[in-house]
Amino acid sequence: MRALNSACSATSLATAAYASAMARKIPRAFNYPWGSGQIVEEVSAVREHSEPTLQLLEFQGEGHEGWEMVRFCSYTPSRAFRRHPMLAGKDDIAQLREELKRAPRLRAILAELVADDD
Repeated sequence: MRALNSACSATSLATAAYASAMARKIPRAFNYPWGSGQIVEEVSAVREHSEPTLQLLEFQGEGHEGWEMVRFCSYTPSRAFRRHPMLAGKDDIAQLREELKRAPRLRAILAELVADDD
C-alpha cells in the first residue's frame, strides 16, 4: 500500500509539474475569419498524449462585441493546438470539473448545458 501511495504521489507531482509547464497566458488573442477577441478563461485536463481544454472566447469588435462562446479543443504535450474534436474520458471530466472552480464565467455557461428546465 505504501508503494501505491508513493506511486500515486509521484504521478500527482508529475501531473502538477506538467500542468504548470503547460499553462498558457490568459487572456490571449484568438482569430477566426469571421471574428476575433480574447480567450478569457481556460481549463484543461492533463493526459500523457493530449490536453482536453475548455475555453471561454470573448469576441470584440466587427459587430460581434459582447459575444461569448465556449470552445472545446485540445493541445498536444508540446503545446500545439489540435485541429480535431476534443476527446475526454471520465478522469478528464473529473479534472475539468475541478479546474472549473477557478473559471466562474465558463462554469456558469456550462452549467446551462446540463440544467433541467423542469
